[in-house]
Amino acid sequence: MTRLPIEPYWVNAAEWWIANCNSDNTEFNYWLYMQGVFPVKRHSFYPWVEFENPEDAVIFQLRWS
Repeated sequence: MTRLPIEPYWVNAAEWWIANCNSDNTEFNYWLYMQGVFPVKRHSFYPWVEFENPEDAVIFQLRWS
């Protein structure tokens, strides 16, 4: 697994989603999954998002930096 911090990448993606789509959480999670974010259901907060491979992490990082 490759990890990226949630700020600013995930935060920027989430802000874009809210401004442009504002749909339910399931659609948001699927949208992130399509960008390579590995879905992990946790019961506590972790300050990163995970990717199956480094290439997806770099693409996400460049797209949302």
